[in-house]
Amino acid sequence: MGVEKVLLCFNPKAGKGKILKYLDSIEKKVTDRGYELVKLQLSVDDDTKFLKENLDDSFKLILISGGDGTVSVMVNKILDFSIDIPIGVLPTGSANDFAYNNGLPNDIEKCTDIALDGVTESIDVLKINDRYAVNVFALGNMVTISQDTNPKYKKIFGNLAYYVKGAKALGKLRPLNVKITTEEKTFSEDIYFMVILNGTSTGGFRKLSVDSDNQDGICEIKLFKPMSLVKLASHALKVFRQKPYDSEYIINLKAKEIRIESDEDLPTDIDGENGATLPIDAKVLNRALKIVRK
Repeated sequence: MGVEKVLLCFNPKAGKGKILKYLDSIEKKVTDRGYELVKLQLSVDDDTKFLKENLDDSFKLILISGGDGTVSVMVNKILDFSIDIPIGVLPTGSANDFAYNNGLPNDIEKCTDIALDGVTESIDVLKINDRYAVNVFALGNMVTISQDTNPKYKKIFGNLAYYVKGAKALGKLRPLNVKITTEEKTFSEDIYFMVILNGTSTGGFRKLSVDSDNQDGICEIKLFKPMSLVKLASHALKVFRQKPYDSEYIINLKAKEIRIESDEDLPTDIDGENGATLPIDAKVLNRALKIVRK
């Protein structure tokens, strides 16, 4: 058998091209450990063809550099193609929720060392109809914030761009009726929006959930009922400050599977990108993805 390889999939546009100045350092770290580095530039190279045709047993690791959107796209392809190779993540996006949820620092050099020397574990993935989510599925009034936020502002302001966009969206909230079915209950409810979480952080809010675990085979579901803008802003501020919060206006559920229905065609989001069409059938794929962590 020849030299083992590490595949680096990188988005050169993420984080103002942050990864580009680390390419030489990453290659040195990889080669110093006796591996060969293969680079795949996501906006230029045909990554789908490469993953289908060139990824063989000689590859030890897939390094993914980019934001949450890049990680989500690559994980969807890895699972679609039944690729059984662990991933490492080099976060260069605005929110980097996936990295945070997996205990990874916002440091390219440190994350490279972790990916090459850390422990391989298996984590949960959400399956949303025929797609996969690594962080979150969202539905309702607020979910297009990430999709609609200008990439230029994301680069300049980072998470603040999301919060500003969210503040503008507050004035457009209206109640939406959904039917929710889990393995334990079925009910209908008017909501402003809802999220299904596969970790504690989403949209840069580091403690939207305090106990969501991406290895337990269970997702956390939060439904935000209609409330005054003052109350909604108060809850958002507590989350922003990473303080505990509880409210009669928030329904908290845990489930392995959930079906969401509505008479309306409601906007949805998967990991910050345009989501799936209702009805939604979501389930947790327990420990379906291999990742190298600390």
